[in-house]
Amino acid sequence: MVIAMVETEDNSKALTEEKKEKKPKNRSAQIVESNEESKGKISLDTPVFAMFLVLALVVGALISAAIFYFYFKPTNNQPNNSTCTLPMDSKNCIAAIKPEEAGEKVRAFLEESFLKSYGYKLIVNKVTAYNECLYDLNASIVTEDGNMPAGLLLVTKDGKKVIIASAVYDTNAPIKPTPVPSPTPFQAKIKSDRPDVLMFVMTFCPYGHVAEKGLKPVAELFGDKINIEPHYVIYSGEYGYTYPDDCIDKEKKYCSMHGVSELNEGVRQLCIFKYQKDKFWDYIAKIYEGKCTLKNIDSCWKSQAEAAGIDTQKIEKCFEEEAISLLEKEVELNKKYNVMGSPTIIINETEYRGGRAPENYKAAICTAFNTPPTECSKTLSSQGGTASGQC
Repeated sequence: MVIAMVETEDNSKALTEEKKEKKPKNRSAQIVESNEESKGKISLDTPVFAMFLVLALVVGALISAAIFYFYFKPTNNQPNNSTCTLPMDSKNCIAAIKPEEAGEKVRAFLEESFLKSYGYKLIVNKVTAYNECLYDLNASIVTEDGNMPAGLLLVTKDGKKVIIASAVYDTNAPIKPTPVPSPTPFQAKIKSDRPDVLMFVMTFCPYGHVAEKGLKPVAELFGDKINIEPHYVIYSGEYGYTYPDDCIDKEKKYCSMHGVSELNEGVRQLCIFKYQKDKFWDYIAKIYEGKCTLKNIDSCWKSQAEAAGIDTQKIEKCFEEEAISLLEKEVELNKKYNVMGSPTIIINETEYRGGRAPENYKAAICTAFNTPPTECSKTLSSQGGTASGQC
């Protein structure tokens, strides 16, 4: 649309001499548009032009947003034989293979690289499109103690790269597994009448789940004779962690490996332990044995908490009002004990690195008593995870 200010011969005659002196006939900030019928001038200092400029900027922003949306948006109906651009791979195009083929490549890679040496297997339950370039795998790790959710697994649609948390692996190059060490004898350096046991985990780390399953019967055996506390592995930008979607705060002080939902669940568990400690282990069992996954935990937790007899309103209030203060304390403990992975178990200030079966944990804790109680003579299950493996 062109706006023109036209001066006719009559109008120029109507101008007074005084106005001619104050207002020059030709303006330096004008563009002259000519045609066969008339001559006009476009003013660049009018409100109309300013409005035109703003409109152009708005339209440009909308176009940019549309391009960003269609380029990165998740989708559930991408064709299997399409090509797409992968931002993390220098924008090289990749050709998609079938979802089940990509899932099989991931299963084979993870079992060969990480799981086989522990006697674990991977079951791929479902593969869906995450976006134009990635498939999302719903998978479970099969252990001797039952199945555990594998956490967030993404694979490129050509099946060549698998993304586990923030790490990217080549599915065509399995990693040589580290030999599994035998559990080593543990001796607490400090003894006490009531030993302290600190359990650091990530809420959706499979190895952390093994530790929790191993410690649950130990906590039930000793009761108040030991002080066992759940704690959580916290990442932050301070150590170069720069994934804002994995953080609960804009400053990236409080983050978790598998995303913000994992961190949210960690805060809820801290709240449950603080206000309804007697319900904690029952809740843990329901969360991991029920239908809760990393994707739905922010809604699924509530029904499991209610089933465990937990006051969910109190937990929600704690989450809203105390999340940051609770996480500040977790960061302090992470630094104090140099916590780098899940699980990390501290018994009376000594890090425990032995087996993860209930009997292993019980025997280790009994070395921390000044006088071992009768519970130490009872035998618990020796079935459980091996001594190594962390998220």
